[in-house]
Amino acid sequence: MTSSKPDYPKYEFVPTQVVANGQTLAKQYKKDGSVITDISLPQDSVERKNKLQKLLSEYENSINTFSPDLEAQIDSIATAKKNAALKNFENLYEPSARNAREDYYARLGTLDSTAYLDRYNALEKTKAQAYADIANDYEANLEELKNNELSRRYNYLNYLQNGLDSINNQNNAYLNAVNNLSSSYTNSYNNYLNSLYGARTSSNNLFGGFSDVLESAASIGGTIMPFLF
Repeated sequence: MTSSKPDYPKYEFVPTQVVANGQTLAKQYKKDGSVITDISLPQDSVERKNKLQKLLSEYENSINTFSPDLEAQIDSIATAKKNAALKNFENLYEPSARNAREDYYARLGTLDSTAYLDRYNALEKTKAQAYADIANDYEANLEELKNNELSRRYNYLNYLQNGLDSINNQNNAYLNAVNNLSSSYTNSYNNYLNSLYGARTSSNNLFGGFSDVLESAASIGGTIMPFLF
């Protein structure tokens, strides 16, 4: 008795999609004989990425540029420090100069003397050096304030870049996860077909194996399909 060859089921493509919060994140469909997989990022993730990219672009284009208002604020701070230093010096210098004048006049009865003039010139030299030091400190304070502002800006730029890198990493991981999820049903069904068509036993064994495979396929459909739809 010749046994008839069982008919094997043919693969039929089943369109799938992944939906979250009303947004279709991934879908598989057939077009012109080819299986197409489209994957989208959640809208809030796209908006965060676009916002960070815009901020980065704006910062990179103007990071070394100081507005007139900011320049004025920096100069005001440095000038205040300079004026405070000048006032402190003058509060010390003027009493010393006055005491020297009064002392020499009381002892000599005149300020027209070599001793007083030497003392006076020494005081004036000290005063000139102090003014020069204060002027240098003013320039140094300006530079420091500008460098501090630039450092703050570059730190913020790094913060934005790290944020963008983090979002890109999260998006890549998300796309991989959704891609795996959207293709899991197709992969499972292909494995089922490979197992079925790979069987080369007697009809009884084949039908017994076919029953096992169907039970396995039913289990796959019960665990994967709810995630896909």
